[in-house]
Amino acid sequence: MSTSGIAEFTFKGKVYQTWYKVFGNLKTSSKRPLVALHGGPGMSHHYMLSHEVLYEKAGIPIVVYDEIGNGESSHALDEPKEFWNSEVFMDQLESLLQHLGISSDFDLLGHSWGGTIRTFFMGSKKIPGTHKSERSERDNRDPEREIICLEREEILYFCIILS
Repeated sequence: MSTSGIAEFTFKGKVYQTWYKVFGNLKTSSKRPLVALHGGPGMSHHYMLSHEVLYEKAGIPIVVYDEIGNGESSHALDEPKEFWNSEVFMDQLESLLQHLGISSDFDLLGHSWGGTIRTFFMGSKKIPGTHKSERSERDNRDPEREIICLEREEILYFCIILS
């Protein structure tokens, strides 16, 4: 089951649109939703669609969306270069969470630029609903290598190895 839609958000007095897709039902699920932030800038949500398997296999609702300037969201082509900073992306995310009614309980997963947004968001917004969703540890076989794993409850989503 999936639904998609448009959520409006206002930034510096202008209204923009955020396209999103939800796998699962945010209102009836007993599981905390995972919001996946794509990389870029310049990428779209499409390569994040594989996260649907988390809904199919574990019943975890998944939210993907296009960040401003990408995909089906507002492109804001006439905005000056000063417009394009982390604040606009964090405000967009915060507005989407409120629109979806999940701002009090969610996890964030960010890839590349999405990971940067996640870090800024978690560090500056102090949103009560965010939960720590990754862990980092050293590889016992190679102490120079770090392994970052995203896990929740009994489910291990995936691990990334950093050298």
